[in-house]
Amino acid sequence: TQDFSNLYKVILFPGGYATWYNYFINKTGKERIRSFVKSGGGYLGICAGSYFAVDKVEWGGVTYDDESGYDLDLFPGTGVGDIKKVADYYAGKWVMYTFNFKTENSILSSYKTVPYSEDIIYLGGPYFKTDKGSESKVTVLATFADDGQPGIVAFQYGSGKVVLFGPHPEIEEDSDRDGVTLDGEDTMDDNGSDWDLVGHILNWLETPIISHTLTPPSNTTVSKGGTLGPFTVKETNNGSSFYNFYVQPYITKPDKTTVNFSKILTGIDGGKTRTHSHYLSIPTRSELGTFTFGVKLTDTSGNLFDNDSFDFTVVSGSSTVKKKNYRKL
Repeated sequence: TQDFSNLYKVILFPGGYATWYNYFINKTGKERIRSFVKSGGGYLGICAGSYFAVDKVEWGGVTYDDESGYDLDLFPGTGVGDIKKVADYYAGKWVMYTFNFKTENSILSSYKTVPYSEDIIYLGGPYFKTDKGSESKVTVLATFADDGQPGIVAFQYGSGKVVLFGPHPEIEEDSDRDGVTLDGEDTMDDNGSDWDLVGHILNWLETPIISHTLTPPSNTTVSKGGTLGPFTVKETNNGSSFYNFYVQPYITKPDKTTVNFSKILTGIDGGKTRTHSHYLSIPTRSELGTFTFGVKLTDTSGNLFDNDSFDFTVVSGSSTVKKKNYRKL
C-alpha cells in the first residue's frame, strides 16, 4: 500500500504460492511494482515469484491470465508448469537438477565463462515461453538440462531489470546455514554453492542501465550576471547495447517554483562512459537567494530513472568572471 520506490534498489518475490501474491496485492500495488521497475528498480522472482511476474501462467495444461489475477505482466510470455518429469510438485518431492548456462551474454560474462552447469534444487517452478516477437528482448541465462527449455531468464523492463528463476538458488542444499528446513535438504549434494550466482545476479539488478553523476562546481556562490561553473556530468551505459534517453535540466527558484529547460534526446553505446562540462549564465535580473539546479533522466517511454541536483546561491554585485566560450544548458 505504500510508495516504496525510493526505499529499495531491488524487490524480491520468493517461492511459495503465486495465488496468494495475487490475492493480497491488488491492482494498485501491482502498478507500484511496475512503476518501480520501469523507473530503474530491479525485480528478482524465484519459483512462485516468477509465476507472479509473467503475462500468463500455464499450469497442468490450463492457462491463467489477467482475469485469474496474473496481471503484473513483467515477462512478455508464459510461465509453464508443473514439470512432472522433473519433480512431483503435489508429492513435495524436491530434487537436485542440472541447469546449463550455454549462451554468451553480458550478464554472465563477469561471472563465469560459458558453457558451464550448476545443480540447483527444484520443485514446481516454471520454464519460460517468450511471446513471438519478443524473443530479442529476453536473455536466456540457463536451460533445463533434459529438454533445453529456458529455466532462468533476464530482461529489461522500462529502465529497470528483471531476473526470473524456475529453480531455488537461494537454498544451500548441503548446509543448514540458510535456515531452510526442507526434509532431507541439508544432506543433498549441490555440487557447489549457488549463492555466488545469486550475489552476481543481485549486483546486476541493482546496477542502473545508465549511471549518471552530476558534480557541482567548486564555488556554488555566483553574482547576478555572472557565470556558474564549470560543473560536470558523467554518464555510463552499464548495458551491452546502445541506449536512448532524455535529459531534462531544470532550476528551482528560492520561492520553490521550477523552470524546465528544453528536454534533450541523447544516447550512449553499451559499456561506454562520457564526461562533459557545462556552465550556467545567471541573468542580471535574477532574484537573490538559494536555487537548485537539477537534471532529470527519463527513458523514451517517459519513465523517470534519475534526478541529480545541487544548490547554488545568487548574491548581489557584479561578476568578475570573464565570459569565455561555454555551453549553455
